[in-house]
Amino acid sequence: MRMSLLPLSANEYRHLRVTNMSHILILLLITFILTACSGHGQFVDTGESINFQHSQGTSFSQGLSDDAGDAFFFMDFKTRKTLNEYNSEGKCINTISIDSLSKKYGYFKSCHVSKDRIILLGEYSNQVLVLGREGKLMKHYDYRSLSDSGYELWPPMVERNGVLYVTLQSYNLNTGRDLSDCIMMSCNLNEDNLHPQALIDSFYSRFINHECFTMEFKHFECTDNYIVVTSYYSDSIYLFDYSGRLDKTIRVRSKYYQTKAPTVTEKMLDTNADTINSNLRHNGHIYHVTYDRFKDVYYCIVCGAQDKAGNYPFSIIVYDRNFKQLFEQDFRTSKHSAWGLHYYVSAKGLYLSRSDCGTEQTFSLYQLDI
Repeated sequence: MRMSLLPLSANEYRHLRVTNMSHILILLLITFILTACSGHGQFVDTGESINFQHSQGTSFSQGLSDDAGDAFFFMDFKTRKTLNEYNSEGKCINTISIDSLSKKYGYFKSCHVSKDRIILLGEYSNQVLVLGREGKLMKHYDYRSLSDSGYELWPPMVERNGVLYVTLQSYNLNTGRDLSDCIMMSCNLNEDNLHPQALIDSFYSRFINHECFTMEFKHFECTDNYIVVTSYYSDSIYLFDYSGRLDKTIRVRSKYYQTKAPTVTEKMLDTNADTINSNLRHNGHIYHVTYDRFKDVYYCIVCGAQDKAGNYPFSIIVYDRNFKQLFEQDFRTSKHSAWGLHYYVSAKGLYLSRSDCGTEQTFSLYQLDI
Protein backbone atom coordinates (compact mmCIF):
# COMPACT_ATOMS: atom_id res chain seq x y z
CA MET A 1 0.00 0.00 0.00
CA ARG A 2 1.50 3.30 -1.05
CA MET A 3 1.15 6.42 1.05
CA SER A 4 0.21 9.58 -0.77
CA LEU A 5 2.00 12.87 0.08
CA LEU A 6 -0.51 15.62 0.64
CA PRO A 7 0.50 19.17 -0.30
CA LEU A 8 1.22 21.55 2.59
CA SER A 9 -1.22 24.29 3.35
CA ALA A 10 -0.10 27.91 3.11
CA ASN A 11 0.09 28.24 6.90
CA GLU A 12 2.06 24.99 7.24
CA TYR A 13 4.49 26.11 4.54
CA ARG A 14 5.08 29.47 6.27
CA HIS A 15 5.66 27.69 9.61
CA LEU A 16 8.18 25.31 8.06
CA ARG A 17 10.01 28.17 6.38
CA VAL A 18 10.24 30.18 9.62
CA THR A 19 11.49 27.07 11.45
CA ASN A 20 14.22 26.45 8.85
CA MET A 21 15.29 30.11 8.95
CA SER A 22 15.49 29.95 12.76
CA HIS A 23 17.76 26.91 12.57
CA ILE A 24 20.01 28.68 10.07
CA LEU A 25 20.23 31.80 12.26
CA ILE A 26 21.09 29.69 15.30
CA LEU A 27 23.86 27.91 13.37
CA LEU A 28 25.23 31.24 12.15
CA LEU A 29 25.16 32.64 15.69
CA ILE A 30 27.00 29.61 17.07
CA THR A 31 29.61 29.86 14.30
CA PHE A 32 30.10 33.57 15.03
CA ILE A 33 30.52 32.96 18.76
CA LEU A 34 33.04 30.15 18.21
CA THR A 35 34.99 32.27 15.73
CA ALA A 36 35.03 35.27 18.08
CA CYS A 37 36.16 33.16 21.03
CA SER A 38 38.91 31.47 19.10
CA GLY A 39 40.48 34.85 18.27
CA HIS A 40 42.45 35.72 15.20
CA GLY A 41 46.03 36.30 14.22
CA GLN A 42 49.25 34.37 13.83
CA PHE A 43 53.03 34.58 14.04
CA VAL A 44 54.55 34.17 10.60
CA ASP A 45 58.05 32.72 10.32
CA THR A 46 59.82 35.16 7.97
CA GLY A 47 62.70 32.78 7.33
CA GLU A 48 65.08 35.55 8.45
CA SER A 49 67.54 34.95 11.25
CA ILE A 50 70.58 36.47 12.95
CA ASN A 51 73.54 34.29 13.84
CA PHE A 52 75.89 35.36 16.63
CA GLN A 53 79.25 33.62 16.74
CA HIS A 54 81.18 33.98 19.96
CA SER A 55 82.98 31.96 22.60
CA GLN A 56 81.25 29.34 24.70
CA GLY A 57 79.85 30.71 27.94
CA THR A 58 78.60 33.92 26.34
CA SER A 59 74.89 34.52 26.83
CA PHE A 60 72.32 36.95 25.49
CA SER A 61 71.51 39.69 27.99
CA GLN A 62 69.26 42.15 26.24
CA GLY A 63 68.12 43.71 22.98
CA LEU A 64 67.78 47.43 22.41
CA SER A 65 65.87 49.23 19.67
CA ASP A 66 66.45 52.92 18.99
CA ASP A 67 66.93 55.34 16.10
CA ALA A 68 70.23 53.68 15.22
CA GLY A 69 68.51 50.32 14.77
CA ASP A 70 68.55 47.08 16.74
CA ALA A 71 71.41 46.15 19.04
CA PHE A 72 72.03 42.87 20.85
CA PHE A 73 74.09 42.63 24.03
CA PHE A 74 75.88 39.51 25.20
CA MET A 75 77.83 39.08 28.42
CA ASP A 76 80.72 36.67 28.71
CA PHE A 77 79.66 34.75 31.81
CA LYS A 78 82.67 32.44 31.57
CA THR A 79 85.46 34.98 31.99
CA ARG A 80 83.26 37.87 33.25
CA LYS A 81 85.53 40.25 31.36
CA THR A 82 83.47 41.67 28.50
CA LEU A 83 80.07 42.89 27.41
CA ASN A 84 79.73 42.74 23.63
CA GLU A 85 77.34 44.70 21.42
CA TYR A 86 76.22 43.24 18.08
CA ASN A 87 74.21 44.80 15.26
CA SER A 88 71.25 43.23 13.47
CA GLU A 89 73.61 41.51 11.03
CA GLY A 90 75.28 39.57 13.83
CA LYS A 91 78.49 41.60 13.70
CA CYS A 92 80.21 42.61 16.95
CA ILE A 93 80.48 46.40 16.78
CA ASN A 94 81.59 47.21 20.32
CA THR A 95 83.36 45.42 23.16
CA ILE A 96 83.18 46.90 26.64
CA SER A 97 85.72 45.66 29.15
CA ILE A 98 84.39 45.02 32.64
CA ASP A 99 87.46 43.08 33.79
CA SER A 100 88.85 45.85 36.03
CA LEU A 101 85.37 46.44 37.52
CA SER A 102 85.00 42.72 38.24
CA LYS A 103 88.34 42.67 40.05
CA LYS A 104 87.32 45.63 42.21
CA TYR A 105 83.62 44.94 42.84
CA GLY A 106 83.26 41.22 42.17
CA TYR A 107 81.52 39.37 39.36
CA PHE A 108 78.26 40.58 37.84
CA LYS A 109 75.19 38.42 37.33
CA SER A 110 72.94 40.77 35.39
CA CYS A 111 73.08 43.86 33.21
CA HIS A 112 70.57 46.30 31.76
CA VAL A 113 71.35 48.53 28.79
CA SER A 114 69.53 51.71 27.81
CA LYS A 115 70.34 54.36 25.25
CA ASP A 116 72.66 56.19 27.63
CA ARG A 117 73.52 53.71 30.38
CA ILE A 118 74.80 50.25 31.18
CA ILE A 119 73.80 49.01 34.63
CA LEU A 120 75.61 46.07 36.23
CA LEU A 121 74.31 44.09 39.21
CA GLY A 122 76.93 42.48 41.42
CA GLU A 123 76.78 38.78 42.19
CA TYR A 124 76.02 38.18 45.90
CA SER A 125 77.50 41.61 46.70
CA ASN A 126 74.56 44.05 46.54
CA GLN A 127 76.61 46.35 44.31
CA VAL A 128 75.06 48.35 41.46
CA LEU A 129 77.32 50.09 38.94
CA VAL A 130 76.12 52.61 36.37
CA LEU A 131 78.33 52.99 33.30
CA GLY A 132 78.13 55.23 30.27
CA ARG A 133 77.58 53.49 26.96
CA GLU A 134 81.31 53.70 26.32
CA GLY A 135 81.95 51.75 29.54
CA LYS A 136 83.11 54.56 31.84
CA LEU A 137 81.98 54.24 35.46
CA MET A 138 79.50 57.00 36.28
CA LYS A 139 77.99 55.95 39.61
CA HIS A 140 78.41 53.25 42.21
CA TYR A 141 75.57 52.25 44.52
CA ASP A 142 76.64 50.22 47.53
CA TYR A 143 73.74 48.32 49.11
CA ARG A 144 75.79 46.04 51.34
CA SER A 145 73.89 47.38 54.33
CA LEU A 146 70.88 45.44 53.05
CA SER A 147 72.83 42.24 53.63
CA ASP A 148 72.78 42.98 57.36
CA SER A 149 68.97 42.83 57.21
CA GLY A 150 68.99 39.59 55.22
CA TYR A 151 68.29 40.94 51.74
CA GLU A 152 70.09 40.30 48.46
CA LEU A 153 69.60 42.02 45.12
CA TRP A 154 68.44 39.68 42.36
CA PRO A 155 67.47 39.98 38.71
CA PRO A 156 65.44 41.00 36.90
CA MET A 157 66.71 44.56 36.86
CA VAL A 158 65.07 47.26 34.74
CA GLU A 159 65.76 50.95 34.27
CA ARG A 160 62.91 53.18 33.17
CA ASN A 161 62.91 56.99 32.97
CA GLY A 162 65.97 57.23 35.19
CA VAL A 163 64.59 54.94 37.89
CA LEU A 164 66.06 51.51 38.61
CA TYR A 165 63.72 48.64 39.51
CA VAL A 166 65.17 45.47 41.01
CA THR A 167 64.02 42.73 43.38
CA LEU A 168 65.20 42.00 46.89
CA GLN A 169 65.23 38.35 47.90
CA SER A 170 65.21 37.80 51.64
CA TYR A 171 67.17 34.99 53.24
CA ASN A 172 67.77 33.55 56.70
CA LEU A 173 70.90 35.12 58.18
CA ASN A 174 71.69 31.93 60.14
CA THR A 175 71.24 29.37 57.37
CA GLY A 176 71.66 31.50 54.26
CA ARG A 177 68.54 29.90 52.78
CA ASP A 178 66.09 31.90 50.68
CA LEU A 179 62.72 32.74 52.18
CA SER A 180 59.38 33.40 50.56
CA ASP A 181 59.57 37.15 51.03
CA CYS A 182 60.37 39.13 47.89
CA ILE A 183 60.28 42.90 47.56
CA MET A 184 60.68 45.10 44.54
CA MET A 185 62.65 48.25 45.20
CA SER A 186 63.31 51.37 43.17
CA CYS A 187 65.97 54.06 43.30
CA ASN A 188 66.45 57.24 41.29
CA LEU A 189 69.66 57.01 39.27
CA ASN A 190 69.77 60.78 38.99
CA GLU A 191 70.20 61.12 42.74
CA ASP A 192 72.84 59.88 45.15
CA ASN A 193 70.27 57.94 47.14
CA LEU A 194 71.61 55.05 49.20
CA HIS A 195 68.21 54.30 50.70
CA PRO A 196 66.06 52.60 48.05
CA GLN A 197 62.28 52.70 48.23
CA ALA A 198 60.36 49.47 48.75
CA LEU A 199 57.79 49.47 45.98
CA ILE A 200 55.97 46.11 45.82
CA ASP A 201 56.12 44.33 49.15
CA SER A 202 56.08 40.54 49.35
CA PHE A 203 54.27 39.79 46.10
CA TYR A 204 55.23 36.13 46.49
CA SER A 205 52.75 35.80 49.34
CA ARG A 206 49.96 35.93 46.77
CA PHE A 207 50.71 32.43 45.56
CA ILE A 208 53.17 30.67 47.93
CA ASN A 209 53.56 30.29 51.69
CA HIS A 210 56.50 30.67 54.05
CA GLU A 211 57.53 27.00 53.69
CA CYS A 212 58.20 27.35 49.98
CA PHE A 213 61.60 27.79 48.39
CA THR A 214 61.36 30.58 45.83
CA MET A 215 64.80 31.01 44.24
CA GLU A 216 64.54 33.68 41.52
CA PHE A 217 61.39 32.35 39.86
CA LYS A 218 59.85 35.71 39.10
CA HIS A 219 59.74 38.11 36.21
CA PHE A 220 58.61 41.68 35.75
CA GLU A 221 58.56 44.20 32.96
CA CYS A 222 57.93 47.93 33.13
CA THR A 223 55.52 49.37 30.55
CA ASP A 224 53.91 52.80 30.19
CA ASN A 225 51.05 51.96 32.54
CA TYR A 226 52.03 48.90 34.53
CA ILE A 227 54.70 46.88 36.21
CA VAL A 228 53.81 43.45 34.86
CA VAL A 229 54.70 40.66 37.31
CA THR A 230 54.57 36.88 36.77
CA SER A 231 55.94 33.80 38.52
CA TYR A 232 56.41 30.16 37.61
CA TYR A 233 54.27 29.37 40.66
CA SER A 234 51.22 31.38 39.61
CA ASP A 235 48.71 31.07 36.77
CA SER A 236 48.04 34.80 36.67
CA ILE A 237 49.54 38.05 35.44
CA TYR A 238 49.71 40.80 38.07
CA LEU A 239 49.50 44.44 36.98
CA PHE A 240 50.88 46.93 39.50
CA ASP A 241 50.90 50.69 39.06
CA TYR A 242 54.03 52.68 39.82
CA SER A 243 52.93 53.41 43.37
CA GLY A 244 53.08 49.67 44.08
CA ARG A 245 49.31 49.16 44.12
CA LEU A 246 47.87 46.02 42.52
CA ASP A 247 45.57 47.29 39.79
CA LYS A 248 44.48 44.13 37.97
CA THR A 249 44.98 40.36 37.88
CA ILE A 250 44.61 38.38 34.65
CA ARG A 251 44.12 34.62 34.74
CA VAL A 252 46.17 32.99 31.98
CA ARG A 253 44.23 30.29 30.15
CA SER A 254 46.27 28.27 27.70
CA LYS A 255 44.72 25.75 25.32
CA TYR A 256 47.93 23.74 25.24
CA TYR A 257 49.83 23.80 28.53
CA GLN A 258 49.50 24.00 32.27
CA THR A 259 50.06 27.56 33.50
CA LYS A 260 51.18 26.96 37.07
CA ALA A 261 53.99 24.81 38.45
CA PRO A 262 53.47 23.33 41.94
CA THR A 263 55.50 24.94 44.68
CA VAL A 264 58.57 23.37 46.26
CA THR A 265 59.21 23.44 50.00
CA GLU A 266 62.61 23.66 51.67
CA LYS A 267 62.00 20.19 53.13
CA MET A 268 61.57 18.78 49.61
CA LEU A 269 64.76 20.52 48.51
CA ASP A 270 66.71 19.07 51.42
CA THR A 271 65.65 15.60 50.29
CA ASN A 272 66.60 16.17 46.65
CA ALA A 273 68.67 19.16 45.50
CA ASP A 274 67.31 18.78 41.94
CA THR A 275 63.70 19.12 43.08
CA ILE A 276 63.21 22.64 41.68
CA ASN A 277 64.61 21.87 38.23
CA SER A 278 62.75 18.56 38.09
CA ASN A 279 59.55 20.31 39.11
CA LEU A 280 59.83 22.78 36.26
CA ARG A 281 60.86 20.13 33.75
CA HIS A 282 57.70 18.12 34.35
CA ASN A 283 55.16 20.91 34.80
CA GLY A 284 54.02 23.70 32.53
CA HIS A 285 54.12 27.30 33.75
CA ILE A 286 54.10 30.93 32.65
CA TYR A 287 57.60 31.60 31.37
CA HIS A 288 57.61 35.34 30.66
CA VAL A 289 55.37 38.21 29.66
CA THR A 290 56.69 41.01 27.49
CA TYR A 291 55.21 44.11 25.86
CA ASP A 292 55.42 44.93 22.16
CA ARG A 293 55.30 48.72 21.99
CA PHE A 294 55.30 48.65 18.20
CA LYS A 295 52.06 46.64 18.03
CA ASP A 296 50.68 47.72 21.43
CA VAL A 297 50.14 44.11 22.51
CA TYR A 298 51.47 41.75 25.19
CA TYR A 299 53.08 38.36 24.60
CA CYS A 300 52.67 35.71 27.28
CA ILE A 301 55.02 32.74 26.78
CA VAL A 302 53.69 29.54 28.37
CA CYS A 303 56.21 26.72 28.77
CA GLY A 304 55.14 23.11 28.46
CA ALA A 305 56.58 20.08 30.26
CA GLN A 306 59.65 18.41 28.79
CA ASP A 307 58.73 16.03 25.95
CA LYS A 308 60.27 12.64 25.14
CA ALA A 309 62.85 14.25 22.84
CA GLY A 310 64.08 16.46 25.67
CA ASN A 311 62.60 19.65 24.21
CA TYR A 312 60.37 22.15 25.99
CA PRO A 313 57.45 23.16 23.76
CA PHE A 314 55.73 26.44 24.40
CA SER A 315 52.94 28.66 23.19
CA ILE A 316 52.57 32.42 22.95
CA ILE A 317 49.30 34.04 24.00
CA VAL A 318 48.76 37.51 22.52
CA TYR A 319 46.75 40.07 24.51
CA ASP A 320 45.66 43.53 23.42
CA ARG A 321 46.48 46.62 25.48
CA ASN A 322 43.56 45.87 27.83
CA PHE A 323 44.65 42.23 28.23
CA LYS A 324 41.86 40.84 26.14
CA GLN A 325 43.15 37.57 24.67
CA LEU A 326 43.44 37.76 20.88
CA PHE A 327 44.87 34.34 20.04
CA GLU A 328 47.34 31.66 21.11
CA GLN A 329 49.89 29.96 18.87
CA ASP A 330 51.66 26.73 19.71
CA PHE A 331 55.42 26.42 19.07
CA ARG A 332 55.72 22.66 19.34
CA THR A 333 58.92 22.39 17.33
CA SER A 334 62.52 21.31 17.84
CA LYS A 335 63.62 24.62 16.34
CA HIS A 336 62.90 26.38 19.62
CA SER A 337 62.78 25.26 23.23
CA ALA A 338 61.35 27.18 26.16
CA TRP A 339 64.17 26.02 28.45
CA GLY A 340 66.70 28.83 28.07
CA LEU A 341 64.56 30.66 25.51
CA HIS A 342 65.62 34.25 24.78
CA TYR A 343 63.43 36.72 22.98
CA TYR A 344 63.60 40.29 21.74
CA VAL A 345 60.85 42.58 20.46
CA SER A 346 61.83 44.75 17.51
CA ALA A 347 60.04 46.98 15.05
CA LYS A 348 60.66 44.18 12.54
CA GLY A 349 58.94 41.57 14.71
CA LEU A 350 59.62 39.06 17.47
CA TYR A 351 63.03 37.39 17.64
CA LEU A 352 63.15 33.95 19.29
CA SER A 353 66.40 32.15 20.08
CA ARG A 354 66.93 28.74 18.53
CA SER A 355 67.95 25.64 20.43
CA ASP A 356 69.70 23.75 17.64
CA CYS A 357 72.80 25.86 17.06
CA GLY A 358 75.43 24.45 19.43
CA THR A 359 77.79 27.08 20.82
CA GLU A 360 76.48 29.68 18.37
CA GLN A 361 73.32 31.62 19.12
CA THR A 362 70.75 32.19 16.41
CA PHE A 363 67.54 34.22 16.59
CA SER A 364 64.68 33.59 14.15
CA LEU A 365 62.39 36.46 13.21
CA TYR A 366 58.58 36.16 13.40
CA GLN A 367 56.12 38.80 12.26
CA LEU A 368 52.78 39.28 13.99
CA ASP A 369 49.79 39.24 11.65
CA ILE A 370 46.59 40.45 13.34
